[in-house]
Amino acid sequence: MRKTLSVLVTIAIAVLASSCNSPTSANCATVGGAFDAAYPDIFVVYHVGVNTLVTTDSLVARYGFTPIRVDTASGTFTMPAPQPASVLNGVRCEPSVWLIGYDGPIVLN
Repeated sequence: MRKTLSVLVTIAIAVLASSCNSPTSANCATVGGAFDAAYPDIFVVYHVGVNTLVTTDSLVARYGFTPIRVDTASGTFTMPAPQPASVLNGVRCEPSVWLIGYDGPIVLN
């Protein structure tokens, strides 16, 4: 439950952050959050209509990371963090990628 809530909140934060931050390139997604060793995942969200399995396989072949989880229902995948800058910048500038962000702690009051 905690991991699911973390994923949903991370995606929601990334959506809000993407409307406030402009990436360095108009074609690249802004990377939300910051690396936290206690939550060592990076979440990637594809644009609607992207074939999640085929596209993730293509990115794996191109950038050499190993996905932790691929979710076709939500059009997302996770990969371990940290990643080299070449991988992170390559993935975020793929035309199929809508949002990208680091996992992080969730505090509910």
